[in-house]
Amino acid sequence: LRATSSISATASSPRRLWRTWSGLCKWSRVPKRVAIVGGGVTGLAAAFELERASDAEIDLYEAAPRLGGKLGTERISDLVVETGPDALFARKPGLMETLDDLGLTDEIIEPKEREFMMYVRGRLHRVPAGLVTLNAVRPESIQAADFLSPEGKARALAEPEQPIGTAEDESIRSFFERRFGGEFTRLVAEPLLAGTHGGEGDRLSMRALFPAYLQWERRRVQNPTPTPPQGEGAPGPTFVSFRSGMQTLVDALATSLKRTRVHLSTKLDTLPEADHVLVAIPANHAASLLPNVGLETIPTRSSAIATFAFPRASIGHPLDGTGFLIPSGEGLPITGATWSSAKWPGRAPEDTVLMRIFMRLPSPPEGRGVGG
Repeated sequence: LRATSSISATASSPRRLWRTWSGLCKWSRVPKRVAIVGGGVTGLAAAFELERASDAEIDLYEAAPRLGGKLGTERISDLVVETGPDALFARKPGLMETLDDLGLTDEIIEPKEREFMMYVRGRLHRVPAGLVTLNAVRPESIQAADFLSPEGKARALAEPEQPIGTAEDESIRSFFERRFGGEFTRLVAEPLLAGTHGGEGDRLSMRALFPAYLQWERRRVQNPTPTPPQGEGAPGPTFVSFRSGMQTLVDALATSLKRTRVHLSTKLDTLPEADHVLVAIPANHAASLLPNVGLETIPTRSSAIATFAFPRASIGHPLDGTGFLIPSGEGLPITGATWSSAKWPGRAPEDTVLMRIFMRLPSPPEGRGVGG
């Protein structure tokens, strides 16, 4: 059979992918051959779970000469430089269990610093701890945010009085403006949530990206006391990485695969022959493989990362945090920076500052995507 079904996957926990796969198999005969398009962390995680949960023959196709997609680490002299994301969101369901299954528990590191700053009106402001993950915004945290105006604070403090939304889905901007007001949304919520996805708050779905917040809002009807969205207020670190960098995860997943046939430098023009095909590449790249589905109409954004190393003595700032974010409207060409050497242990010598700068690239024409 040729591609009797296909699943389009986005970055998710392996067990969530497996639940999707299990649901598919309820109405289909157990597949004898599965093709995975994409050798990034999503494709690798899918192959890892499929090997453990089935006896299917698995072929994984990757257009690049290496696995990992945007995830990767380079060691330059005595610096550990990430070429893509520098952390995992530790509170994703099933993530820590999967890392343990891969034998990576002893390789996990936590940030040395947890606080960060916001660049507003020409200077850096410390973000109160209660706003860092937006998982339980309390009055004292809002009051302590010196970059919010008195009017902005008053509107945000009125959040418990706001009516519960009725729409099944809405944008990040719509949700937080409705609950906390426009100033809080622009200076806090959008940089934290939309910024991490390289997108714009009015075009990113709450239901797709942050469903726990929608559930939290509905629970407020029964309990008006602020509580964290389920699964995001648990003890432990919010983000984790690895001693030798994020490439550790790619290598562990690749090494774990015993039956999967990996095809590198293989760019596909059509879906491969298989009983089932799992498409684990960005929608704009998958559009040519799945015509007439409309994937090419999904807007995409590209971003760039520049990593710099400076002598510590040349920087006067104490670097007492993980870095800073820049809300839209501040008139700067960058969206933020991470002080990698201050954030993570072992990233640079004590006399060196390793810094990552994030830049948002221009949007492509409507309906056309660019990879990045």
